[in-house]
Amino acid sequence: QTCALPIYPVEIVYCVPQFDPNLATKCARDAADDPAAVAVAANVTNFADTLNPIFEKAGLASFGPWGLSQSDQTSSVSFPVFALGLAATGSEAGVMADVAGAKNVAIGYADVPSAIPGVEVIEKVLADRGVKVATKVPVPLGKTDLAAEAAQLYAEGIDGVIFATDPAGAAALTALRAQLGSTVPIGASGGQYNAAAIAKLGDAAEGILLGAWFALDDWDVPGIKQYLSDLAEYTKGGESDDMGKNGYVAITLLNEAAKGTDV
Repeated sequence: QTCALPIYPVEIVYCVPQFDPNLATKCARDAADDPAAVAVAANVTNFADTLNPIFEKAGLASFGPWGLSQSDQTSSVSFPVFALGLAATGSEAGVMADVAGAKNVAIGYADVPSAIPGVEVIEKVLADRGVKVATKVPVPLGKTDLAAEAAQLYAEGIDGVIFATDPAGAAALTALRAQLGSTVPIGASGGQYNAAAIAKLGDAAEGILLGAWFALDDWDVPGIKQYLSDLAEYTKGGESDDMGKNGYVAITLLNEAAKGTDV
């Protein structure tokens, strides 16, 4: 896909690692081996600790990484555009305690090593508020039947559930909450649910408390107005969500950084 930036048109090449470490590494190496590649933008991955050294060696900056790995916060080529995934999990915990008033919380997290720091942040935020973590349930990526995981998360006595999962896992577990007859509030981030996902869930989405990464679409601020205008022009009605806003800001930052260069 070609995108017209103020400087000049650039080609955007997509590589979807599907939360697979081998595919993610291949994406990174393909970018590093491409002499025409100038940067990586909106890198959504659980494996940045492996990928960032590849980008560093190739001299490729990573604009707008998701920020779930330690190196996204420390690498010389990493330039986040929001407060990173760890801050998102912290906001989920804060909302669950301060807004929902939960006292006995379950955490569902993606069953990958990079999810653990996010779980630790959730636990710390809840502990500071005197909230107990009753159970922590790993959620395998790509698993189609999450009934066993849902039974643990929505067990008797749980009065709040926090997700540190991928969007598909969050949606599936939300639907299962309704099937189990539970009404406990769910704490999640704006990167896990977009408007289409919430609409598909229907009444099952009632009680989701989101910690948004960026200003919401109905906020009367210049950045959101420009984003929505560009979204309508270039995507012909594409969906708006926090992932999209992260990518938009990442490309905008790349554009600003490239001004005055011969990249």
